[in-house]
Formats: sequence, C-alpha cells, structure tokens
Amino acid sequence: MSRKNAVVWCRSFTFFILPLMVTCAWIGPEQEWKNPYDPLGSNPVDPPIITNLFPDTTAVIPVNDSLLMAVEATAEKGYVTGYRWFFDGNNDSVLTSQGIYSRSWGITDTGMHQITVKALNEWNMVSEPKYFKVIVRSCHPYIIAAVTDTVVSQKAEVEKHFAAGDSNGGVITMYFWGSGKAGWDDSIAVKNSEPITKVFSNPDGGVLQVRWAARDDDGLFAHDTFTILFNRGPDSVWLANPATGDTAKFNLFNIISNTGRIICSFSSHDPDSLDTMTYTFLLRNAENDTVLFYQGRDTADTAENLSPTTTYRWQLSVKDLFGDSRRDSGEFITAPPPAPPEGMVLIQSAGVEFQMGQSGFDSSEAPIHTAAFSYHFWIDTTEVTQATFAAVMGTASEAAEENLPVVNISWFDAALYCNARSKHDGKDTVYAYQSMSGAPGQNPVLNELTIRSEAIGYRLPTEAEWEYACRIDSLTLFFWGNDYLAASTYAWTRENSDNAVHEVAQKKPNRFGLYDMAGNVWEWCNDWFDSRYYTIAPPLDPTGPQSGTERVIRGGSWKHSLYFSQAGTRSKTAPQNSSNTIGFRTVLVVR
Repeated sequence: MSRKNAVVWCRSFTFFILPLMVTCAWIGPEQEWKNPYDPLGSNPVDPPIITNLFPDTTAVIPVNDSLLMAVEATAEKGYVTGYRWFFDGNNDSVLTSQGIYSRSWGITDTGMHQITVKALNEWNMVSEPKYFKVIVRSCHPYIIAAVTDTVVSQKAEVEKHFAAGDSNGGVITMYFWGSGKAGWDDSIAVKNSEPITKVFSNPDGGVLQVRWAARDDDGLFAHDTFTILFNRGPDSVWLANPATGDTAKFNLFNIISNTGRIICSFSSHDPDSLDTMTYTFLLRNAENDTVLFYQGRDTADTAENLSPTTTYRWQLSVKDLFGDSRRDSGEFITAPPPAPPEGMVLIQSAGVEFQMGQSGFDSSEAPIHTAAFSYHFWIDTTEVTQATFAAVMGTASEAAEENLPVVNISWFDAALYCNARSKHDGKDTVYAYQSMSGAPGQNPVLNELTIRSEAIGYRLPTEAEWEYACRIDSLTLFFWGNDYLAASTYAWTRENSDNAVHEVAQKKPNRFGLYDMAGNVWEWCNDWFDSRYYTIAPPLDPTGPQSGTERVIRGGSWKHSLYFSQAGTRSKTAPQNSSNTIGFRTVLVVR
C-alpha cells in the first residue's frame, strides 16, 4: 500500500472508531429497575398474614341467632387496614375495618355455609384466604307430652292440655288447632311457653281427628295429632231368635216333662263398631213369672223348661260403655211339642236301674248284674218291615211285603238304614265310615267304621237298651213271665210258626207296647259280642266291647226254639252275614 493510500485508510478508520468509543463511555454502571407498583421502590413488601381466626373450623348455631366472627392479622411493614368477608363463594363481600363481624342467620339459611376472610394492608395487598364453616340448625319446638286419644260419650265436652317447649331456649308464642283436611280452625297466643287447656265437643258424634301445632318465637312449628271418639249410642236392639213373628222352635224338648229349651239370641246396631255392649234380657210367662233373666255381654242365653204352645213376653235393652241405651219388647209363642218319631214308643229309662242277664244257662249270659241309663230313648214298636226298609232306602218295589219284617240283611245294611232314616228326618248320622265294599243289600262292608255315640240319630239298640225294653224290671225268663204255655200268645217260635216268618204285631206286645220282642226274627244289636263282657260291663250306659268279630243278636226267631226267646238269651253272628231269620229295630236317644 502506498503512503497516500495508507493515510487515507487510517483517516477513514479513525473517523469510524472514534464515535464508537465515545458511545461506550456513556453506558457506565448498570442501574436497578424500579417496580412501578411498588411505592417503596427497591424495598418490596409481603402481603398481610392472618394469624388467628374464630371460629377456626366449624360453628353450629341455631336459626335466628347471631354469630360473632373474629380474625387477627399482621403486616410486615405498614399496617392492616381492613378485612373482607365472603359467604358461600359469592363475589359480594363485606368489608370491615376491624377484625370482628357479627351476622344473623334466618330460617332460610338453615344448613351449612362456607365463610372466607382476607386481610388487606395499606397498599391493598391481600392476604392468603382463611376458611371456616357455619352450620345453621333449625331448632324446632318440641311436644312436652303428646295428647292421648280418647273415647267419650257423644254429649261430652273434653278438656285437653297442650304444652310445648323450645329446644333453642326460646319461647312458644302460639298454639293452633284444626280438624278439617287443611288449615287451622282456631289458635291461641301465649306468653313464655305457658301450657293451655282447650275444650272439644262434637254434638253429631263420631270420630274427631285434631291436628295441633305449637309455634316458637323463631316461627318454627311442632306438630301432632290425636283423636276423640265421641261415642254414639246404639240406635237399635232386637231379639234375633225367636225372630219377630216366628214361632219359637225348641232346641231340645223333654217329652217326659213336656217342656223344652229355647236359645234366645239378641243383637243391636251401634254406629261405632268399637263399642262394647251390655245386654239385659227378661222373659216372663203369662202369670208374669220370670222365666229367664240375663245380663252380660254375650248375645245369647238359654231359656229352660218352656211349655209348648205358650205365649211368653220379653223385654230387651242394650247399653254401651257410656250409658247410652236402647230398649225393645215383644212376645212369642212356643211351638207345639215335637211329634214322636213315627212308629216308635218312648222308653223312660233315665235314672232307671234293672237286673241284666240270667243264670243257669249259657255262661256268656252271666252274671246277673245291674245296668242303668242316663237318658231316655225311643224304640220302634215293631221290627222294621220290608215296606219301610224299601221306602227309606229308596228301593221300594211291589215285591216288598208291607208288614213282614225285613230279613236277609247284614248288620252293615241295618246301619245304612239307620243313617238313611236320620238324614230323612233331619237328624245326625251315627255311623261314620271311610268307604264301602259291595253295595247295600248285597252284604256290604263299611270300612273304618266309627259309631258316633254323641250323635242324636237313629241307630241299632245297645244290648242293654234291647234287654231293658224287652223285660223292663222283671227277672222272669220271658217278658211275660215264666209261663211256657203262654208263649204262643206273645211269640212266633219254631213251636208255632209253621216254619215261616210272620207279619209284625200279630202277637201281644209287652208292657211298653213293643211287639215281637220274642220270636219272629232275631234283632241286630249295636254291640260287639264278648262272652266275658258281663263280668266287666260298666253299670251306667253300657255299650259293649270296643272291638270284636261278631255282633250281638237278641230275641230268637220263627226258626228257633223257645229258649232263644228268653229275655236274657244272647247270640251272635258276623256283621257281614245275613239270614232269613235276622231283622232289626232302631232306637233314638233322648238327651
């Protein structure tokens, strides 16, 4: 490079460098940055700090009470200028200059609330928030003693006492009552929770259901209900049996005394079904004698010893628990005495003792022993005839001889006849069985047979009944005495029968008016046969052994000798057997 050129370059470089050097000299030492929001410049200030808060976690207060909330805060520099309170996260807040704030919580505030509080300093710097919870409890009043349900007379006025307290320490200010479906019919203002008494009535009677409430000074209520049954008296009473206009039928009639028993039943109607009734029933005869007096809560009583075809006057009243009553009166006529069963005669045997059996003959007929009855009984005056048997059994035919005794029938056939006659006459059946093998008239067998001794229906006579009906109170060989020569007057036996059965009632009867108790045909009895039974037979109402294989037959027949027609002679055969020498007659017990 030439000098000239070198000079020029140097000059140019100098011209360029110098300004740059001047500029670098102006930068000098680094200056600190000032925060435009920090009035203290390079001395920053921390926000206030909340150091204490009351309540610190959860407060529980009654409704309408005030809660005093307190907070303490500190500031590193300067001072705390205020506190801001937020409720349930709302943006709206309350600013206080002091750390104390009191708030009242109403009925609509019931439940849990979250409170947030922040402290501010003089530069409006805000502290970290603090939280606590407030539970507002609705402290309802309470019933001190529930009002009890009551049943009273329709015309009564009932005092009821009401008392309530306030669980918040407040007072009851008002009581309310209502008996309709909604709303309140009445109210009373009170002071300082004082209890009160109110009178209720219901002239129309029936159930009065009352709602009541107590209100406290917070406007909260306690509720309860009770009922008062204003009992309405009975509105009618009547004699149900014998019904008005009906003839009084006997439930049981004593042929001997010619008197009977009638069950008098009564009824009433009361609008209040829960009521308890007491009846008074008076029954008098035409001479104004008291026949029956009853008082009690049962609806029936029994009038004994009433005469047939007689007018009786009655008075009936009913009274409820509260003395309300109804009365009625009237009269009824008793029915005629029941007609005796067709073809039967009454044996008055109740309380009668007789000597049963005979000695000196078959050992099964001894010893002679005492037998007695607790009842009377009816017995057929003749052996059951073919015509009667066919009519009752529903097998009537022209072949049936009207007055010949039915024969060739088993003990089971006779039992079936007894049941059929009982049903025909509206009485109980005595013979109960589970099934029948064979058919009636064809040697049937009644399986699992039970003899219902308590049933009042036709049956075969027990051996004791048969013998008493035959001999009565005699110990002679025959029911007519010991005269063998007189036998033909009373009995058809082998000696005079011409080897044939004869129509019933052709010979003289015994003293009870019973025909053919000796001879003509054997007669089935109810009892099982046991040759030793007389040694163990009970003295009252004997019915024979409990079991056996043969049934007793009594009385002899047209085919057998006079010996078998003796009053004490016994014989037997299997119940499924039948013979042209065996028939039967029936009895009906009177109890």
